[in-house]
Amino acid sequence: MIVTRKEISMLLGAISMCKHVPFHRVDEQPFAEPIERFLVDARERLLQARDSILGYYGPPDDTLSFALSDEERTTWHDVLNVCLEECGDSANDLSVHLYADSREEVVALLQKLKQSN
Repeated sequence: MIVTRKEISMLLGAISMCKHVPFHRVDEQPFAEPIERFLVDARERLLQARDSILGYYGPPDDTLSFALSDEERTTWHDVLNVCLEECGDSANDLSVHLYADSREEVVALLQKLKQSN
């Protein structure tokens, strides 16, 4: 999967949100133990990917290839979707928690995650 630095930031934001933000709009956080382990492992991979992009301080559309299994894509889709539901339409929550400028940015990433390898 080809991802931008901005999309990596959104996924890192979802990890942070899941671990540190109390959810109020979503009834239940569906993050069982296997998901918690996935998030810890994924964080390290995302940080390495983010740091490997040439021109780290360049434009946010710098891209790189990021290998994801079908299971990882599904898990990321589920996690990001719950975070988006929690943020709702709040531009502030989207910006602070998911580093997104708009809800549409997150929806576009969700669609990309849904696509097959």
